[in-house]
Parts: sequence; C-alpha cells; structure tokens
Amino acid sequence: MKISVLTVSYNSAATIAHTVESFLAQDHADKEMILIDGASRDETVDIVRTFGSESIRIVSEPDDGMYDALNKGLGLFAGDAVGVLNSDDTYHDASALSRIADALEASDIVHGHLDFVEDHISKRPVRRWRADAKPGRGFRTGWMPAHPTFYVRRAVAESVGPFDLTLKTASDYDWMLRAVELHDHSVGHIDHVLIDMQQGGKSTAGLGSHVAHNLEALRARRRWLNAGIVDYALVAKPARKIAPVHRRRRKGRGMTGMLYDLGGKRVFVAGHRGMVGSALTRRLERENVELLTVGRGDVDLRDQAAVNRWMQAEKPQAVFLAAAKVGGIAANDRFPADFLYDNLMIEANVIHAAHAVGVEKLLLLGSTCIYPKLAPQPIPESALLTGPLEPTNEWYAIAKIAGIKLCQAYRKQHGSDFIAAQPTNLYGPGDNFDLETSHVLPALMRKAHEAKLSGAKSMTVWGTGTPLREFMHVDDLADALVFLMLHYSGEMHVNCGTGEEVSIRELAEAICETVGFGGTLEFDATKPDGTPRKLSDVTKLHKMGWQHRIGLDEGLASTYEWLLEPHEGVRAVG
Repeated sequence: MKISVLTVSYNSAATIAHTVESFLAQDHADKEMILIDGASRDETVDIVRTFGSESIRIVSEPDDGMYDALNKGLGLFAGDAVGVLNSDDTYHDASALSRIADALEASDIVHGHLDFVEDHISKRPVRRWRADAKPGRGFRTGWMPAHPTFYVRRAVAESVGPFDLTLKTASDYDWMLRAVELHDHSVGHIDHVLIDMQQGGKSTAGLGSHVAHNLEALRARRRWLNAGIVDYALVAKPARKIAPVHRRRRKGRGMTGMLYDLGGKRVFVAGHRGMVGSALTRRLERENVELLTVGRGDVDLRDQAAVNRWMQAEKPQAVFLAAAKVGGIAANDRFPADFLYDNLMIEANVIHAAHAVGVEKLLLLGSTCIYPKLAPQPIPESALLTGPLEPTNEWYAIAKIAGIKLCQAYRKQHGSDFIAAQPTNLYGPGDNFDLETSHVLPALMRKAHEAKLSGAKSMTVWGTGTPLREFMHVDDLADALVFLMLHYSGEMHVNCGTGEEVSIRELAEAICETVGFGGTLEFDATKPDGTPRKLSDVTKLHKMGWQHRIGLDEGLASTYEWLLEPHEGVRAVG
C-alpha cells in the first residue's frame, strides 16, 4: 500500500529538516511526501531539496493558507491512502507508517495517539493525546481523533472532498467529521503513539487558542444543526479540539448533515428557461438566496468571452449548470455536431469561469445516457466508461461525460467543490412536446392528444415497446439537486432517479389513459428501440436521505394539465 503524506510549509526552515528526516526514516518503503509550500521566503525549499529524495515532490507557489494548500495536495497525491504531517511535527518512531498501512488493510480510516513534545531533539513529552477507539456515537459524544494521526484510504478522501476554506482553524475538524459521520466508512484505532507535535505551534499555543478553535468548531457544527447548542466538550475539555455533531433528520428517514449553506448566497441557475432550470428556480424560491439568471439573448453560454464578462460582473457564489442542448433519438441522429459542440462549449465556458471568479460550489447536470448501452442494471455510478455507449445518443453522452471529467479535474487540480448529478429520463412542466425533437414521454403525450382530437382509431409508437425506462418528475429532480448542493461533496457523480421502471408499452398505455385516447397502439419495429433497459441505481442518493415523492400517474396528470394551458411564449395544444 502506497502512503501519501501531505506537508504544508511556509517559512518553516527552523523545523522542516526534522519533519523530512522522520519521513525518510520510516521503514514503510512505498511512500511519498508532497510538500506544498506557500512560496516561502526563507530556506525551506532549499533545505528539502538537499535531501535529494525521489519520494518527495515539491510544489512551491502562493496559496490562501494551510487548508487551501491541503486541497492542492488532495488533488495531487498518488497513493492508496493519505494523511498529513505538519511542517513542525515528526513521526514518533520509524514504524509509524507501517502501523498505519497495516491498519488500513482492515479499515477505511485509522488514527492513533499523539505526544506534544518540548522539542524534536529531546522529544520530552509535555502533554499526551490518547485518542480512544471511536465510540458508537462518534463525534456526538465529544470524541475526536488527532488530525495528524488521521489517515484515510483514497476512496474516503474522494468521497469527503476538499477542506472547507470558510473555516479558519476548524477545517480539519470539519473534514474528519464528514469522513467519519457522513459516510459509511469503517474506523480503526492504532494503540500506539504515531506523531510528536512540537509544543508552541499555532494550534498548541495555550488555552486561548483551544477555546478559539472550539468556538469555530461549534460554528461548523451549527452549520449542520442550524441551532445554537452548547457543547459540553467546549467547557469541560478545552485542551481537546472537539465538538460533537448531530445529523439533521427528515421525518421518516435519516439525512446526512449539511455541507454547504445556500443561505444569503448569490445563486446562478444556468439554463433557467429550460424544463430543469425552471423547476430549479421554483424550488430555490423556498430558499433564502439571491437568484441570478440570464437569457440567451444577453449571454450565449457557448461564447467564452461573453460568459467570462457576465460571471466577472455578477460573481455568483453557487452555480447550478442546467443549460444544455437536449433532445430525443431523432434529434440526436439529425444534429450530432450540434449536440456535441454546443454542450462541450457550454460546460467548458461556465465551469472555467466559475473557477476563475471563485464560485464556492457548482453542480453540473448530466444524464444517465452517459452509461454504456449494456451497463449492469440497475446502473451504478461506477459503470461510467466501462463499455460502448448507445449509438443513438452518443454525441450528447460524450459531451456530458466530458463535463463530469472537467468537474473532477478542477476538483483535483484546484480543490474546487464542483459536483455532478446524472438524472434519469425527465418529464413535467416546461417539457419539449415537439414531435421531431422531444423525448419519448412528451412525444407520446402529444401524439396521444392529437390522436384523441382527430378521432384516430390507432396511434403509432416507435420501436417494439419492450425497452424498460425510468421516469422522474422534474420537480422531484429540482428538489434532489438542491439537496445535493447542500449535502454532498465528492468526486463521484450521483445518480438521480426513482429506482422504478416501466416498459414503453406500459408508458404509452398510461399516457393514453391520462389523455383519454381510446384507440389502439401500433408499434413500428423498424424504428430504433434505443437501450434495452435503463434503470439508475439510486442507492447512493437514498443513503444520503433523499427519495422521490411524485408517482408516475400523478406526474402524468399534472404534466398533461400543463400541456393544455397557455404559457408565455408557448401556445397551448388543442
């Protein structure tokens, strides 16, 4: 197992040699140190270079503090596991990394004991932090592991995401809390001193610094609770930088704690006039946000210069990227270049501009068409790029895959909190009912409506009617997207769906019943069926605490009512 060690330094010439020596002395051979230096003005970097070790990588450039530097390290490490060694700390002995590697064979997260020492030459203990094994209620009891002893597998680091830069001294507390409490990761305890921390550093300067840290940790906890609960650990154990957390609950099911607070933020919905964008704007009206939108006539999102100017002027803090060129099988077949080019440009321009202006969080909306044609069913997020795509929509799918990877790249290189959600087939108010360019559900509804009005005895349906599909009401999706913005941060995209499927024949029959068309259905087998079955695995979303509310029958009825009503810029059918 390769262990990556992240060391942040700035003008650390007085201590860095001891830190590097303790790393190189480790008897665990498969290791790397990434030194993230904040453009030190002393000899820090020169000292590290004198060791001439190929296992040390140096990055020296200005940063916005320790946690910004650590986010860079999280994007650079190549190991199977990762932890932090401060530039004025050392490993207690040569066996520390071996003990950590052994423990990580059985657990996703491990931690051990820490000694506060007078100096790294005498190693005389001044105070000891004996971290117990994680109790059943974890952080809720006031328990907290020592961050310098806290090592995690790569999958854990990727699921937790970057450190929260809005927290000045308690970002490590917040990161560990998310790793332990908000994900199903196992936690192992190493009953051994792993780290010697030199007394007198910023985090060990005395009672005042501990109380200040705990006050910020309490602020971090209030983000999860939205309440001013006083932590007994803040009073009883000021030398321990701890504060418990409780996860908020939805009635009837658990919900992961809130990672991002939209309250009072400037929120940009890109594509607000589309079906998803309209639903998002409706949903965000229930949040305390300043909503930002811009029409295509003012800013063409395919135009990089125009996007950059608008983003610089408006400076949104959160972005929902719902803008896209969308359509069904026929549209994808007729306009492949448009689907690929337009969507690539929209994603690249908005994501890059979001990074450039310092957007705090961005959510990219994709589609489950990104998965292989013969993906396992239900389709897990891990199925991405494991096989050939469905040819009938590969142009759109390739663009959306590129968008996911772009979000991951900005997270890896810059620590950007950019996430992606992949919804299943959508329908609802604002859908496209054009028979040439629409998806299957609105196309069938429009055909059934016109067949009813004309008194037709039958209605033709593309394909055999046997493919299985999943359909999600757009208002459910909007609620899921806001939920993810608040409660999720990670590299892996998240499927959004109902977890329920229906055949195209059954869908057509349900639509005919909703519309009131009593004729027969004729299936044209000369037309393509598309993917035989597409059901998203929504286990990840359900485990976070979100589930859909709108059933298919209810959703079809409300959608048909919307279709019959006149809307701005849209003439009612019939």
